[in-house]
Amino acid sequence: MRYRIFTKQNPKIKDKFNIIIEYKEKDDEYNKLIKYIENYKQNTRIVVKKDYDEIIINKEDIIYYFSDKKNNYCKTKDDTYKIKGKLYEIEKQDSECLRISKSCIINIHKIKKFDMSISGKILIVMENDAKLEVSRRKVADIKEFLDERSI
Repeated sequence: MRYRIFTKQNPKIKDKFNIIIEYKEKDDEYNKLIKYIENYKQNTRIVVKKDYDEIIINKEDIIYYFSDKKNNYCKTKDDTYKIKGKLYEIEKQDSECLRISKSCIINIHKIKKFDMSISGKILIVMENDAKLEVSRRKVADIKEFLDERSI
């Protein structure tokens, strides 16, 4: 093993951890790891709108993104917020998201179950019990997603 990663609770700040990486040499793997950590750190919170307020929320709290008429929104357990970004931009930026239709992208970590019907339709039940239908064009992508993760 080239690297050993330790986490240690930071006594000065509640709910914060220090990450210590031990390595022998700074190679490509090391550089990728550091880049991933820096990218993760920068992209964990986003600004959304609720009525006339701008609010910062954690990306990990978002269950799914959707469009309605000409506006785009994100849905969390607690509320629905308006977002500035386009769905195709979110799809490109976030590898944790999966497009299930022209107007909906889901967070793969918030999936509760897949309801596969005999007719070929797929319903995805999310963590908040929302039932989202996969469009006909995306059925093959969803089946591929499931095949990649099957044992």
